[in-house]
Amino acid sequence: MKEEEIRPQEIWDTYRRKVSDDIGRFFADKSQFNEVACPACQCDRWDDAFLKGDFTYVSCSNCGTLYVNPRPAGEQFDRFYGKSESSRFWAEEFYPATLEKRRASIAKPRAEYLRSYVDEMQLKCNTIMDIGCGYGIFMEELGRIFRESRIVGIEPGEGLANGCEKRGLEVKRGPLKKWAQVFCDTVDIACAFEILEHLHSPTDFLNSVYKLLHFGGVVWMTSLSNDGFDVRILKEKHRNIYPPCHINILSVAGVEFMMKQAGFSETSILSPGKLDVEIVRRAIKDGVLGEDSLGEFLYKLLLTGRKDMIDSFQQFLSENKLSSHMWIFGKK
Repeated sequence: MKEEEIRPQEIWDTYRRKVSDDIGRFFADKSQFNEVACPACQCDRWDDAFLKGDFTYVSCSNCGTLYVNPRPAGEQFDRFYGKSESSRFWAEEFYPATLEKRRASIAKPRAEYLRSYVDEMQLKCNTIMDIGCGYGIFMEELGRIFRESRIVGIEPGEGLANGCEKRGLEVKRGPLKKWAQVFCDTVDIACAFEILEHLHSPTDFLNSVYKLLHFGGVVWMTSLSNDGFDVRILKEKHRNIYPPCHINILSVAGVEFMMKQAGFSETSILSPGKLDVEIVRRAIKDGVLGEDSLGEFLYKLLLTGRKDMIDSFQQFLSENKLSSHMWIFGKK
């Protein structure tokens, strides 16, 4: 899989321009920004990391999570995701344009992995929930593999929920907190992909996930990791760190703390990412990074190294939780 397949440059640039325009519309009132403790471990000590646009990122002194602080009010985020032009563009233009590539590269492999995981762990799968189901392509792939299971999506976005319903998928509209009450102690497997980095309060989200799972139920989440090679190297130059969308870049230690606090008895974290080295190599080729940022050895390795060397380096990162693509499993 190549980054260009799921984030084509031209349409990605258009989306980012719309996000920048929306910042002035939805986050101009800085009086609603407040200092917050670490969204992962709740530590109230931090070090300034960098500025990106109108937002300040800090690094937690305890767990190393990177997060926006001071932080806009939750209501500002609600309006942004519900009413902004960039959110409309993402739902109606960006996502449909990459849908089939995402299905082949992401949704189908995830559904197949979940099947093998369920069989290996001998899990019940009467009800599988996709939280933040978006366009519903993962739900469709689940339906092909888990034919006897009830597949339910949670989606707060009206346009995305409408698209799921038109294709005959079972989708519940609104925030997870609302549906955690309805599905309390009934869900066997909950999935939440690329959600945690967007949330004003990840801990509240995890508490809701824990509530809807029955005893022995499992959650599988993915998120952006601040322990990842490309994130550590690129910092504010990383094009996947962009406020107000990605406001939490969680560390492995921070996630472990959050999961324990939410009540999960077993947590495992993997980082099977495939794009970390490619992202840094692209930044070098685009002139975003120079030799002074990497040192001569790493710069030349990434720029001129053989394919087998680059592949081995990516494998090393993935095997040692040093990829920025993080998988999180938790059992109730």
